[in-house]
Amino acid sequence: EGLVGRTAAPAAVYVTLRRLERKGLLTSRMAPPAEGKGGRPRRLFRVEKKGVETLRAVRDDLRRLWNGIEALEP
Repeated sequence: EGLVGRTAAPAAVYVTLRRLERKGLLTSRMAPPAEGKGGRPRRLFRVEKKGVETLRAVRDDLRRLWNGIEALEP
C-alpha cells in the first residue's frame, strides 16, 4: 500500500495470489498459527523461478513501452 499510495482489499489480494499460484508463478503452504496469537493457520506464499522470470519479462516490456512513449515527446 505504501509503495503505490493506495489500498487494496484483502479479498482482491488473495484472489490475485491464487491466480498466480494456478499459473505456477507462486506456491503456498499452510503454517501453524503464530505463537501466542492463537487464531487460524496462516498461508505462506513463495515466488517460484517461473514467477521471477515472468516478473522480469514484464518489467522489460514496461521499460520498452516507456522508452517508446518518451521517444514521442517533442
